[in-house]
Amino acid sequence: MIYTQNIQKLIQAFQGLPGVGPKTAQRLAFHILDTKPEVGEKLSSAIKQAQSKVAPCVQCRWLAEDDLCGICSNKNRDKGTICIVSSHQDVLAIENTGQFNGVYFVLSNCLSPLSGLGPEEIGLNELLERMRQTHHSITEIVLALSPTVEGDATCHYISDAAAEYNIQISKIARGVPLGGDLGSVDELTLVQALLQRSEA
Repeated sequence: MIYTQNIQKLIQAFQGLPGVGPKTAQRLAFHILDTKPEVGEKLSSAIKQAQSKVAPCVQCRWLAEDDLCGICSNKNRDKGTICIVSSHQDVLAIENTGQFNGVYFVLSNCLSPLSGLGPEEIGLNELLERMRQTHHSITEIVLALSPTVEGDATCHYISDAAAEYNIQISKIARGVPLGGDLGSVDELTLVQALLQRSEA
C-alpha cells in the first residue's frame, strides 16, 4: 500500500463527505498533512464545536444554537407562511434570493419507500404535529421540493394532510429542471419560481 494506515483513514474520512470523490479526498488529505499542525487542530476544533453546539431548531429543524433559529426568532418574518424544503441547502438557496419573508420547515429528504424513507424518517410527523397545533395561524404552506417523483409524492402527502385544516397550499413554479436539486438552481430561476408559485 502506498499510503500509511493513518493517511488512508484520513482520505476515507474526506471521501465520506457528499460530492467528494477519491482525487478530491486525496488532495484535501495532503493539504492537511502539508500545513502546520495548527491548521488541522483548528479544523478539528471547529467541527467538534459545531457538532456539540449546533442542533435543529425545535420549530423548523433549521440549524440553531438556541431552541429557536435566527429565522424563527426574527419578529420581522411572516410566521403564517411556511416554506417546506428537503434540505438545509435549500433554505440557503431560497434565502439568497431575498424574495421570501416567511419561515421554513426543513425535512431531511423526500419520501422514498424503496430507500426506507417514510414520514417519520424525514420529519413529516413533526410537520403534521406543527400543523395540528398552529393551523389557525398558518395562512400558506409553500412546497419548495425538488421536482422528482419522490418530491411530488411528498408534496401530495403534505397537501392531503393540510386539506384537513383548510390551509392554502402552493408550489413553486416549474422553473426548476425536472429531477434537479434546488441548491443547484441559479438565483434568478429560483426567484421566478417563488414569485410565480401556484396553488397546489
